[in-house]
Formats: sequence, structure tokens, C-alpha cells
Amino acid sequence: MKFTEQGEVVLRILPQEEPPSAVSHIDGISGSQATLRFEIKDTGIGLSEDARGRIFEAFNQADQSTTRRYGGTGLGLTISQQLVKMMHGEIGVESEPGKGSLFWFTARFEKHAAGKAALAKQKPLPPGRVLLVDDNATDREILRAQLAALGTRCTSAASGEEALQFLCGAIADEDPYALAMIDMQMSGINGMDLARAIKNDHVTKDTRVIMLSSVGHPIDANTRENADIDAFLVKPATQLHLQQCLAGILGSAPSKRTKAKNHTSSEAPPRAIHDTRILVAEDNEVNRHVMLLLLEDLGYTANMVANGKEALAALRQHSYDIILMDCQMPEMDGYEASRTIHREFDRPPRIIAMTAHALRGDREKCLAAGMDDYLSKPIIAKELETALKRLAPTHKRNAPVDLQRLRDVCGDAPGTMRRLADLYLEQGEELLPAMETAIRNNDAKDLSAIAHRFRGASLSCGSNSIVPFLNELEQLGNSSDLAVASVAYEKASSEFARIRSFFESHFQNNEHALEEEMLAQACKGKIPLHRATQQRALRDGIVT
Repeated sequence: MKFTEQGEVVLRILPQEEPPSAVSHIDGISGSQATLRFEIKDTGIGLSEDARGRIFEAFNQADQSTTRRYGGTGLGLTISQQLVKMMHGEIGVESEPGKGSLFWFTARFEKHAAGKAALAKQKPLPPGRVLLVDDNATDREILRAQLAALGTRCTSAASGEEALQFLCGAIADEDPYALAMIDMQMSGINGMDLARAIKNDHVTKDTRVIMLSSVGHPIDANTRENADIDAFLVKPATQLHLQQCLAGILGSAPSKRTKAKNHTSSEAPPRAIHDTRILVAEDNEVNRHVMLLLLEDLGYTANMVANGKEALAALRQHSYDIILMDCQMPEMDGYEASRTIHREFDRPPRIIAMTAHALRGDREKCLAAGMDDYLSKPIIAKELETALKRLAPTHKRNAPVDLQRLRDVCGDAPGTMRRLADLYLEQGEELLPAMETAIRNNDAKDLSAIAHRFRGASLSCGSNSIVPFLNELEQLGNSSDLAVASVAYEKASSEFARIRSFFESHFQNNEHALEEEMLAQACKGKIPLHRATQQRALRDGIVT
């Protein structure tokens, strides 16, 4: 994992047939055993011919100069080689510099006859044709094999454009797809755009949609809440998890929805999703996966980075409420990252240290580096939940606008935030009367288009309170049933008035607070007094 910054690491397990004569020459091996070949292929830095010759030697690494960057002792492959020999197997590597590596080993196992019986106990899935859409060839291959093992009729597409062709062709052939499984992050038409196109087309709107995301790239709570998606599934998915998800989706009939629902693919009922913005800095891939699962179980989403440098880069691009920071990481550890964050950011996020150490003085060392709390590994879910609840910012739950969303879009620049809010309010003043006209003229198509446009602008600016009513208006337009559209319009109009009042109050208070802060700094001698008075004059000029 650590040598592969881009691309993928793929594990394959294949049966390896050997002639009977070869088996008979190995002591302790009988015909009741099978040989499996394990292949781990990556798209990483690769190995030179010289490195391939010595990489299985103890305390040896391919490039001694990268020990600090990648960490490790040079013992992993030596130990692996000894374990493989104990299992009567072989180990080797195929690699070229810059083209990745393929490590492989073989091992012998006793044959068992119980495997098929376990599969037979699974309930068959409801009938329904499945379209798998993913631009990653490896992911398509893995998921298609899983779907085939579950007995589904599956077709795979490598892009959104190809998927739309398959969907239309299937309908023309009178053999439509019941379900589309779509990867969120695709080039060209991304997953959410493709899902929107499917749901907005009257020909394909009954197709169920499962949105796929990868570990480390979770789908944010706002998207889950407002997207017209039937279920969300994180890759890689276990066979049982996938089977449960498909059974839940294919086993229920499509329904007309006035509000997009946030389904989950697990058997447990969905937990409340918190809007706390969390970044996890952890160099161990397994630990990152565990943290993501813990957070999801507690109702949180998070972004993942592998070291302190990446955490700083992420923080410069987006604002976070809390960082879960591993203390021991290559390139930049958690202590240095925490100190740098406090030097660089006026309003740093809360930082929770994560360390495998449990020695006296470790907590004090973390707090001295600017961290706010301390968790020892392995992380206990209850302790994590307590820490997050204590440090999470308190939000006004009835506020009509998610200001953090606006800050993310504008880079926390107050002037840009105000200009964007003003532009949104101006657009809303045009779109609201246009929707009223469409309702009065019974123009369902026009109403749907305007509501869709207004909804997109509202989501971009964090004006979440109006979105459910715009969703309803868009759905009413799509169904050509405007009998209750006037009621939804009045609610949307009322929420827009709340949003306008909220923005006006926020920016007015923000300007006063900025002025007071600059005057206070001037009194302390941190900035010239004339700069503070210029700021006051500028504010007065804006107001007048």
C-alpha cells in the first residue's frame, strides 16, 4: 500500500494445478490438498533488477534512501518467505521500475466439501437485471464476479455514456434493467450526474440506483439526504453485505417519492447522520478503514489522509471541525502537524490525538502540541463517540443555511461569501415568481425545470431548509400533477424569506465583529490604527 500513491493494489487467488508426480515428491503432502496461488499486483514505484535480487534478504529495502518516507525495517518479505516455505509453497516477484510490481506466493491447503453447502443456504435474490457502471476495470471485474456468484444477470459499462446506451437499448428490447449500480467517482459523467439523468428521464426513472463509493472517499451527508438514490454502498463490499443490499432494493417496488431518502445498505436501521466535518490523518491503511467503519457506525462521515503533510494540504482546501490525528506518521508526524496547524490557521479545528502508546506523559505531550484530546489505540467506539460529542461544534439546528457549506465553497473569505449569497438571493427573486407563473399556467414541465435549477443553487449555497419544498415541486412537475403545487410553493416562498433574513443578519453581525476585532488589535499594537479606521469606512461605504 505505502509504495502505491496512485492507482490500485489488487489481490487475486487462483487454483494452481500440479502434476501428481510433483506432489508425490513433497513429504507430508497428500492428494487431499490443493495448491493456491496468491497474487498481489500494484501500480506503484516498481523494482529494479538489482532490488529484485536482494529484496527477500533480511533488513534490506529496495531503496535505502526512502526509509524515512516509507518506514519499515526490511523484515516483512523475509518473514513472508519463511512462512511460505513452512506451507510447502514458493514466493517471488515480477516488477519493473515505474510500472508497479506483482508479488506472488503459493500455499497448500486441505480440501473441504462444505463450501457449496454454505452458499446454498442463501436465499435467491428477487429477479432483476443489473447494470454495473464503473470506469475502473479492476473494480468492475471484482463486482461483476460477486454479482455473478449471487445469480444476477449483470451487464457492465465503463462510462456514464455507455451506461445510458445500455439502458435505452434494454428498454427498446423490452428487457429493462431493474437496478443500476453506479460508481460515484467517474471521469466524464460522474455517478451523481448519471443517477440524476436516469431518475429525470421518464423512460428510465423506475430503475433503482445504488451509489458506490470507495473507502476514504465517503459521500457527504448533504448528498445522501437530498439525492434520489435508493441505497449507498462502500467498496470493497463483502459478499454478504452486497447480497443484503440487493435483496433490500430488488425486493421492494419503486415508489413515487416527494423527497429523496437516505437508505443504507446494511441490515440495521439508518442512524442519524451528524454534520460534523471530520478529517482522519492515519498512515496505516487498515487503521484508516477501521476508523471509517467506526465513524459511519456512529453516524459520521470523514475524509482520509495518510500523514501530516496531507492533512495540512486538505485543511488548506476545506474547513474541518475535527481532525483525528495519528501521532506517529512518516514525512510529518501528528505532533508537528498539530503545531503547524495552530501557527498557520487563525481558527484551527479541534484535534484528537490517536496513538498506540499508553505511557505516562503521552497525554501531556499531545496537549503541549496543541491537541485537544487523546485516544489510545485500539480505538474504542464509546470513547470515540464521547470525544466527538464533546468537541463537535454546536450548530443551530433550526438555522435555514449551512454556513460551513458556504465557507467551503468560498474558501472562508467573507467578501466572497457575501457576493455569492447576494447572487443567490437575486436569482431566487427571479425564480420564485417564475415558478408561481408556471403553476398558474399549469405548465408542469416549466415548473420542474425551474425548481430543479433553484434546488441546485440552494444546495451550492447551503440553503438547505428550502430544498425539501423545491424537491417536492420538481417531483410534482415531473408527474404533471400540480394539484397541490401551490401549497409547496407557499412553503418554499416562506423558507426563502427566512433564508434572506438569516443572510442579512449574519453578514451585518459579521461586519461588526470584524470591526471590533481590528480595533482591539489596533489597541494592542498588532496593526496600525489607521487600518482599523479604514476598515470601518469601507464597511460604512458598503452599507450605504
